[in-house]
Amino acid sequence: MLFRNASIRRLFLLTLAGSTGMIVLTSILIHSLYTHYLISEVEAQTLRIAEHFGAELEWYEGEANIAEYIRDEASRIRSHFRLDRLRFYAADGHLIYSTEESMGQIIDKKSRIRDFTNLMLPHALLLEPDQKNREGEPVTHAQVEVYLAVVGEERVIGIVEAFFDVTDRLAKLDRIYMVFTVILTSITLGFILVATWALGGADRNITLREEAEENLKRMNESLEAQVAQRTADLASVNEKLIEEIREHKAVSAELARNQEMLRKITSAARDAIVMTDSHGHITFWNEGAQRIFGFAPGEIVGDPVHSIIVPERYQAEALEGFARFRETGSGPIVGREFDITAVRKNGEEFPVTLSVSPVRLDDQWHAVAIVRDETDRRRVQLALWESMSRFRTLFEESLNPVVLFHRNSGKPYDANLRALTLFGITKQDFLEKGLDGFLGEPDRNRFRAHLLQGEESTGFVMENSEFRLNDESVLFMSVHGRTIQLEGEAMVYCTIHDHTEQLRLQHNWNRSMQQLIQSEKMTFLGTMVSGFAHDINNPNQLISVNLPLIDKIWADLRPVIELHHKNQPRTRIGGLSVPLLLERMPEILEDMRSGSDRIAAFVHGLVDFAKDEQLAARQNVNINHTVENVLRLLKHKIRNSTDHFTKSLAASIQAVSGNPQQLEQVVLNLLTNALESLPSRDRAVSVTTEFHPEAGTVKLIVRDQGVGMPPETKRRAFEAFYTTKQESGGTGLGLAIVALFVKEHGGTVIFESELGQGTTAVLSLPVV
Repeated sequence: MLFRNASIRRLFLLTLAGSTGMIVLTSILIHSLYTHYLISEVEAQTLRIAEHFGAELEWYEGEANIAEYIRDEASRIRSHFRLDRLRFYAADGHLIYSTEESMGQIIDKKSRIRDFTNLMLPHALLLEPDQKNREGEPVTHAQVEVYLAVVGEERVIGIVEAFFDVTDRLAKLDRIYMVFTVILTSITLGFILVATWALGGADRNITLREEAEENLKRMNESLEAQVAQRTADLASVNEKLIEEIREHKAVSAELARNQEMLRKITSAARDAIVMTDSHGHITFWNEGAQRIFGFAPGEIVGDPVHSIIVPERYQAEALEGFARFRETGSGPIVGREFDITAVRKNGEEFPVTLSVSPVRLDDQWHAVAIVRDETDRRRVQLALWESMSRFRTLFEESLNPVVLFHRNSGKPYDANLRALTLFGITKQDFLEKGLDGFLGEPDRNRFRAHLLQGEESTGFVMENSEFRLNDESVLFMSVHGRTIQLEGEAMVYCTIHDHTEQLRLQHNWNRSMQQLIQSEKMTFLGTMVSGFAHDINNPNQLISVNLPLIDKIWADLRPVIELHHKNQPRTRIGGLSVPLLLERMPEILEDMRSGSDRIAAFVHGLVDFAKDEQLAARQNVNINHTVENVLRLLKHKIRNSTDHFTKSLAASIQAVSGNPQQLEQVVLNLLTNALESLPSRDRAVSVTTEFHPEAGTVKLIVRDQGVGMPPETKRRAFEAFYTTKQESGGTGLGLAIVALFVKEHGGTVIFESELGQGTTAVLSLPVV
């Protein structure tokens, strides 16, 4: 490489490029100047020719005379001015004379040559060999073609076109250009050599300086690296020292925390924590030890443990065992828990649980003992044992049969002697079979459900359940169950009460009372029912008799109304539009017919109320169908009472045995009361049916968001003639009839109510 320094190389290349450019530009400039000089010279000669012709041809008239003069002068002019060719055109551009045979050429008046001649300026054109002239003819040698107007004193005589042969002149120009180029190139090369020598010296100086700077830089960097390495080493040592100090502080802090934690743990521990050295002297005594034994740490630390807190009768044995522990770190009580007796400061002996662990310190065995005061636990165990003894005594000596079952599994646990005697079985039979063999399937399922539910607060009661004993005798007994905790496990404690004789007496008494009540009912209701039957049935008969006639009238009027509606579509009848009337009228007539039938059924129900209910017909009834029938009867009342009525009927439900009309009356009364309790239409009413196969019952649930019942009203809800709706015509018989009918069907009805929130009625009936 010529130069090592990049700046010198760039400067050299810049100098070389500048010198070359100067040569090229100078050559172009010389060529341009000489060409301009040559054309100017030719134009000047052409101008003298034009002035000569203008002066001589001023007095000539006609193209023939002009052409003759020019022909005579052409040879002299060509020789004098060294012309190659000569042409002369008339003022209109018509060729008059030419040294060649190209006559008849006309200059276009719109051409650029015409523009130059109009301005009286020469128009010169340098033509190189192989180029074409104005007529499109190839040029064989270098020449200059010039146009110029020939002007007299008063007019333009014509246009002269002269062709000058400039081959020699251009050759001379080439020689001059070559000589100048050689001289200029030599000068430039000399300048480049001088510049190269000068730049080479500068490059060497710069290279030496850069190498010196580079060496200095490397030395500086090496020194800085050494300083940085030493600094990093010192920083690393410093960081390690700081880290060691930090770790030492952390270890010290952790040790302090651990010591504080140990102190707090040992202080908070309710058990006594005692540590002894290899001689059996106490070295640590926590607050739990002070609380249990009565000694403060200052009173006992440093004293032998065996002679202070171990009863005197056990001290010799304890010292013998500690001597073996001192040698081996093991012993009969090491690593195990033992129940022993200890002594308090006041001399009182008390039970404790002792656990001893060995600790190796300074190549000697030390002992850590944890002592737990068992006084309270022993007292609780004794009380529990006494309680279990009392419970067992009460359980076995109870006047009633008592049985126990596991709450979670329902398995039998125990039975007292009276229960075993009542059922005629052994305790092993009871533990294997329980009471399942004595109960019918519905009662057995209900009993199992109660055992698994295990109501802890209120318990459960199964009234008058039928038990069939091994001798085929039948007893009617009630089972009262509640959950108790026995030996840490939840048990169901069941007492059995035999009501067979009581029920027999109750049945006889009920029959007597029923006969008496029936007699009173017949006496009281006979007149009232006959009056009701007369007062209600007579108007109802009119309705039922006239309804078929109204059906016929409607059938005849319907086509007339439809025809009238076609002619008068805006007609309204009874405030209803004709399409709505046509849609609703059959429904209205059906509602009237159903209402009339319902009135008759209601009157019939009152009559049945006064009759002996043993005569009432019973059949299998689907409670869902009963609800649907009642909802059809109450649809107008529902529509007028609430905007939020819902029903949810069980998809699969078993039938109940009963009187369909009585059950419909029950559902009707419950729903009517719910609807009439609503304070506004935005409150809701719902009716739901459920089937409980495990209990063998069907439930009807009527919920409302009405005003609710106060406790007094709820208590007297089923009392005959008690009503809170005297102002609206309430008779107080609705719920009394409900209670009577439900009881006759072997069911129950329960009310849950909260003032301002609403009431829920739950009707439960046994399935077939």
